[in-house]
Amino acid sequence: MWRSEKEIRTLFELDLLKKAQSMELTKPSSPWGHETVIPASGVIACGWDQD
Repeated sequence: MWRSEKEIRTLFELDLLKKAQSMELTKPSSPWGHETVIPASGVIACGWDQD
């Protein structure tokens, strides 16, 4: 495997990145599949309740 002289990620991290990039994009399972979009500048929030 070729690595740049300036590469700071470990071989484990590079392998994990390769695996993540090869995954197929699918709809998340419950409860992560239910979502509400609230437009807001500079805000990230997520969560779920007992429902």
